[in-house]
Amino acid sequence: MDTREYWNEVANRGDRAITPGTQWDPKHVENEVNDLLWNIPVEVLSNATLLEIGCGEGRLMMEIAPRVKKYVGVDISDIVLQRADAHKKSKGIPNIDLILINQELLDERYFGTYGRFDVIVAWTVFMHLPREVFLSYLTSCYDILKYNGRFNFQMNDEAEHDLIDLNHKFNHRFDAVPFEDRWNGRWYPEWLLGQYFHSIGFDIISMPNHQSKCWRLGKL
Repeated sequence: MDTREYWNEVANRGDRAITPGTQWDPKHVENEVNDLLWNIPVEVLSNATLLEIGCGEGRLMMEIAPRVKKYVGVDISDIVLQRADAHKKSKGIPNIDLILINQELLDERYFGTYGRFDVIVAWTVFMHLPREVFLSYLTSCYDILKYNGRFNFQMNDEAEHDLIDLNHKFNHRFDAVPFEDRWNGRWYPEWLLGQYFHSIGFDIISMPNHQSKCWRLGKL
């Protein structure tokens, strides 16, 4: 089963993470979007072309799109994109484009009509990617982000200093989860993520903490 078939199967069996439920609660969604976008002034967002990686069925899309000039959502599952398109049409939001991509490839060929993006966001996406694919995505995000752009995303479930089960951390380390495992979240030490980001060229604006789950990177 290839990656797209796997995530289509997840969509069809109704897994909580990508189907309507408590995570679709408007206040829950608003809080997550506010966390993703909090360091970006409203006047910048209103003129921004924003890319959401792993947009799924449009859970965050419906909250983000009205705040930006252009919203582009990408996912590897054609099934969830069909559902996202239905949500878009039901709300009549005209500034949304949806693109089907391959998991292993995220590059400028998908985005020729948009140029580079002012903002790139992702929520609980990268933790599902094998390390090699994750690093490839990071490089691609740097390439398609404008200078002075912002790249904000949620990575680990918990901040580094949170008191979570050490066995959980060990069993879910990026190098402990098999490459072919597409579901279990991979946990990365923050010092290692920092090395990755700096090696690619990103500036670290802020790290996850007790108030926020997000990394905020810049291309300055």
